[in-house]
Amino acid sequence: MGIVKKNGTLNQYAAALIQKKARSLVGRYGFTDADVEDIEQDLWLDLLKRESRFDPERGAETTFIAMIIDNRVATIVEHQSAEKRGYETVVQSLDDKIDCGDEPGILRHEVVNQDTYLVESWEAAWIEADRRHRRAEIDRAIEALPAKLQEIARLLETVSITDAARITGIPRTTVNEMRNAIRKEFKKRGIDDWLK
Repeated sequence: MGIVKKNGTLNQYAAALIQKKARSLVGRYGFTDADVEDIEQDLWLDLLKRESRFDPERGAETTFIAMIIDNRVATIVEHQSAEKRGYETVVQSLDDKIDCGDEPGILRHEVVNQDTYLVESWEAAWIEADRRHRRAEIDRAIEALPAKLQEIARLLETVSITDAARITGIPRTTVNEMRNAIRKEFKKRGIDDWLK
């Protein structure tokens, strides 16, 4: 596999995807700009440790790279969330008085609406479940494509058509035609807004 090429350069697809994934975590789950380099190194290390498992008979190299990186990102987020559960919440007692200006203070539990809380909690859970379901649908659609289109589909999720053409050595117009073919296959599966 070509994670590290013979001339000592890194796989451009892997480099672009790792950079994008690491940057996408900033401001979420308690990660900051200072964490980006560490996250990138973690992703590279995991990818390099697993590169020997790549089997070209089972799928495209880009699909393998994306799967390894996505899984590692999920592990990093899970670990971070476990370490800093509620990192963005402020602990407040329901028995605290809320300052109401000139009015006498009222207790926090008197203004917390349990129905609103439950609705907002469920909405967030449904949004996340919907996002995961959609990602799974897209992954299944990509896996159903021929190997070359799988590679292009994975690339186009992270880089521009021009960059995908440069990375693969395929003319830009051909990459654009391949993108259109992928969209056509996705539309058959009910996925109309891939890469919009």
